[in-house]
Amino acid sequence: MPTIDLVVSIPVKRSFRVDQCASIFDVDVMDKMSHRWQLELPIDDDDWSIGLIIGPSGSGKSSVARHVFGKCVFEDFRWSKTQSILDDFPKDVETKEIIQTLTSVGFSSPPSWVKPFHVLSTGEKFRVSMARAIMESKDEECCVVDEFTSVVDRIVAKIGSVAVAKTMRRKKRRFVAVSCHYDIARWLEPDWVLDMKTQRFTRRRLRRPEIRLKVYRCERGLWPMFERYHYLSAKLHRASETYVGCVDGQETSFVALLSSCGHKGRKRVHRFVVLPDYQGVGIGRATLNAVGSLCIDRKLKLGIVSSHPAVIHGLGRDGHWKCTTYHKNGTRPHSKIGKGMNGRFGTKMASFDFIG
Repeated sequence: MPTIDLVVSIPVKRSFRVDQCASIFDVDVMDKMSHRWQLELPIDDDDWSIGLIIGPSGSGKSSVARHVFGKCVFEDFRWSKTQSILDDFPKDVETKEIIQTLTSVGFSSPPSWVKPFHVLSTGEKFRVSMARAIMESKDEECCVVDEFTSVVDRIVAKIGSVAVAKTMRRKKRRFVAVSCHYDIARWLEPDWVLDMKTQRFTRRRLRRPEIRLKVYRCERGLWPMFERYHYLSAKLHRASETYVGCVDGQETSFVALLSSCGHKGRKRVHRFVVLPDYQGVGIGRATLNAVGSLCIDRKLKLGIVSSHPAVIHGLGRDGHWKCTTYHKNGTRPHSKIGKGMNGRFGTKMASFDFIG
């Protein structure tokens, strides 16, 4: 069983002010410049995917992580002020792979992929940094992220933890989060936890709380909240039938339907958006499934045509949808694919029907 015996000393030059501080509080402050941790960390004994080192500030989380995992610890990256985030990723990685990794951690907004890092929101920066850490860590190494979720709001922290954990388990990679926030533990679902506050190691697979999604028929007036995140035209047809998905009373997803011209009793998805803070955990697919079930209740058929990689991948794995057409390299610009959507050469396109 591996044992950690770590001593960290901080060299401080004595001065008049240092000695004065010591005399005021009647303590030898120089004695406080050395810290020692003796811990048991049996992580080599069994297979695991996700680990969590947690504890309050100053408890030694980062020191222990660097001592155990060394160069595998990612703390920060350099980002360009002018070029897109896509160009900040390793030069030897194909764009397709970068997009897949960004999508896997819940950053599925193509308009934001071409922006520089510094203009992104705090939540988007967090997800992009996670994608880059995953990309730059070697397959045979563990990916360790210090200050995990430290600068994002708690909704982004929880949803982002789920997305990152799902990605690492799917890739069969090891990931360790180092954080001072205890609220992410159940959402990250770690296989082991080292709590630096109590200096206790526990091995168990925590189970994350349920995400309860409610889908409502809504007014088209809600569209402005979502339009900037749609990857194609932000225009909403005035004849569209609109639905909103909510988690804990907060709007998370939006679906607009139109009648499919020439096909009686059939609807098609006209617009579909999930807000960035809620991407990566299946909320979008669950919203589409709920809307599809409502259509079946009304004796209507529902179809969707998409070129978005996340939508194609998600619906392709969902047994509630059947792929009817698939064009790996797109089609001629003016050809029709599916119901009511023009093709685009060089762009992967797929059509799906909801089968319930």
